[in-house]
Amino acid sequence: MDNKLKTKENRFRRILYRHGMRLMKGRTKMVGAGSGYMIVDVKTNGLIEGGNPIPFFMSLEDVENFTKELE
Repeated sequence: MDNKLKTKENRFRRILYRHGMRLMKGRTKMVGAGSGYMIVDVKTNGLIEGGNPIPFFMSLEDVENFTKELE
């Protein structure tokens, strides 16, 4: 992964964690799941965003837009 993309991903992880959420990245080996991102609640492990219609459906740009709404 490009260093610039990894830096952005880590920044989004920190922002989400401050708000009680976790950024999860999909693995291509998972059957029926995408290779994007999903946001879950830290306490309940419940889905917040990125699991509809399939798990790990968000792009990094979608995550960026989601975090902008939090700030």
